[in-house]
Amino acid sequence: MRRTLAVIMSILGGLLGVVFSLYVFLNVYDLQIQAELSRGASVEALLVSYILPLLTVLAVVGGIAWIVAGCGFYTGQDWNFPTAIMACIISILAGFFPILPYVSSGLGFPPTSIIFTVNFLFFLLLQAYVRPTNIRSIVLSLLSGMAFILAFVNGVASTHYIFVTMDPLYISLQPLNFIASAGWAVTTVGVVLRMDWMKRLALGSGIASIVAGGPLAVVTQMELGRLSLFWPSPLLAAATLVVMYLVGKCSEDSRVALISTQP
Repeated sequence: MRRTLAVIMSILGGLLGVVFSLYVFLNVYDLQIQAELSRGASVEALLVSYILPLLTVLAVVGGIAWIVAGCGFYTGQDWNFPTAIMACIISILAGFFPILPYVSSGLGFPPTSIIFTVNFLFFLLLQAYVRPTNIRSIVLSLLSGMAFILAFVNGVASTHYIFVTMDPLYISLQPLNFIASAGWAVTTVGVVLRMDWMKRLALGSGIASIVAGGPLAVVTQMELGRLSLFWPSPLLAAATLVVMYLVGKCSEDSRVALISTQP
């Protein structure tokens, strides 16, 4: 039953990534750019013209990874589960980020939300049913996954400010946001697979998110006089590190103490 479900999930994930994402791109790309231009958002239109093709390619790559994972599930290969997790992570980003400019353009229901929602559910199903992990791993993978997306959002937001202001601060910190995002993506895979190196990578990714997002949040908040949208990434990164290191250490210490008191 689990194997059959995994194969069905892989087929759906592959179709969404390879077929549906290309269909959406071909039908909304020009429409979305025109919608941005019609409301006088020329910088946003320029940004969309670069970001949407990139995310569509990521969605297709995620779909291909799903197809590969499906072949692995069908033939019983050991690499099927890690490949499916990677397919989910890629597809979640590719489905989530286009929602933001689509909604801000006032175009109605964002079609890539289907890719995001389905892959998010598959991400949970893979861990809860196909190859069950514990609740701690699921929570940590969700936290690191959100940190991955928010760091990417900060990277794109930095690009927007570069187009508008050419401020050296944004130019210098923009790549670090994308590096932190990539680090969190790999960390999420490591959390699910319970790899020993994932805590070290999480620490580096978290510090990168804080260093890259913190100064931008402070500067934009001072300039705008309101809460900066750069804050969620560094704050979530810090919270994830606290959960991963402090809460995780406490639970491990409690387990060791419990074992030591047993006769």
